[in-house]
Amino acid sequence: MGFVDTIFFDIGDTLVNPVFDAADRLVSLEPLPGARDALTRLRDAGCRLGIISNTGTETSDTMQQALTKGLLFAFFAARLSF
Repeated sequence: MGFVDTIFFDIGDTLVNPVFDAADRLVSLEPLPGARDALTRLRDAGCRLGIISNTGTETSDTMQQALTKGLLFAFFAARLSF
């Protein structure tokens, strides 16, 4: 059986449900049930985890803050490019 070195995820509706304010700005990323458990198992199996996602007008700082608040940022490489 082959080994997968890196797995990339889309954010919305895959790992989280994004929450927006009335101005359509990102407020938070609410992890879907089982998302943290799945990421933990993959990380513990030695997989590197990454994100590929269309973040619209959100900045990398906003995305990093939302991922950190949602307790997901630690699963991914610290270098972000959105």
